[in-house]
Amino acid sequence: MNTTTGKYLSSKDVIMNHDCSGCGACTNICPYRKFGKNSPVDIFQCTEPIGRCDLVCPMTKTDHQDLQKKNLNTMDFSPLGSIIGIYKSRAGKRFKSLFTQKKTVTALNCFILKSQTSQKILTTRIDKNLKPKPFFAENEDQVINSGKTIHSTAPVLSMVNLSKEKGYSLTGLPCQILSIAKMNTLDEKFLRPVLPEIKISLFCTWGLYPDEYSNYLKKNTGKKELNNCLIPPGKEKKIIFKFSDKSSQENKLDEIKQFIRKSCSSCTDLTGEYSDISVGDCETDSAFNTLIIRTQKGLEIVNRAVQDRYLEISPYPEEALLMLETASLNKKKKNFS
Repeated sequence: MNTTTGKYLSSKDVIMNHDCSGCGACTNICPYRKFGKNSPVDIFQCTEPIGRCDLVCPMTKTDHQDLQKKNLNTMDFSPLGSIIGIYKSRAGKRFKSLFTQKKTVTALNCFILKSQTSQKILTTRIDKNLKPKPFFAENEDQVINSGKTIHSTAPVLSMVNLSKEKGYSLTGLPCQILSIAKMNTLDEKFLRPVLPEIKISLFCTWGLYPDEYSNYLKKNTGKKELNNCLIPPGKEKKIIFKFSDKSSQENKLDEIKQFIRKSCSSCTDLTGEYSDISVGDCETDSAFNTLIIRTQKGLEIVNRAVQDRYLEISPYPEEALLMLETASLNKKKKNFS
């Protein structure tokens, strides 16, 4: 298999061809660019032949063989990437009175803060206009309140480029996790930013343009406060909007597909293969998440979270594993160059 992805040599070409993932990696690293409506825009003409923005963009050319070796000390091109363990998971007894959903990522991030593994979590929260924004959560309440999913993307990595101190972890999408892996290979010439200590990736099939999608949400959810958007597994393609008053509303999934980013059609990573821990839905059991442990650091976090009752894990079903491997492999076959 050819292990190179990306058809662009520069992030400027990515933007000009409307193929930006919206990760934010190329902003806040030079005075030439800022983040615009759905993607970065150049505010001054850059004359540099190559810059950090080109090297860290998830849409520029990427040699995954070299990247795996430098980041994971492996060259594992199995359907799900490098794996130490895979489980069903959900928030543990510590959260029994708080959660009615699986909430694996929320539970892990709460444990990371409580155990002082990291001092803050770089993640995404939804503002009053229903748009996702980068956000540093520094306590359990902030983690819980930021754990709302609406399936649109935020330029989270723009905050990585501003980070001056160690002591934070990151929850992001596979494209953002890929960019962090590319940042980790920068040499001294390009001034590597301070990178997160723990990287948790969400499974992702596609992300939505935030401006267009937020307008759709405002029209279709009325004045109710949106609490979450769920896309249940299965053949019935629908999206469920859940509101703070505990009511819900179902819409056809096809209604939002018009807002899918162009870049998602060329992404090869379903599960975030350069993360420490990956989390997504479990196709055979809606009461649990899928939890993939990829590094020794990730294994230590999960084991301690289970021991302290922040997390519950159980064996992963063979049927679910086959389904996940098939979906991941299909994404790779479709989009590897």
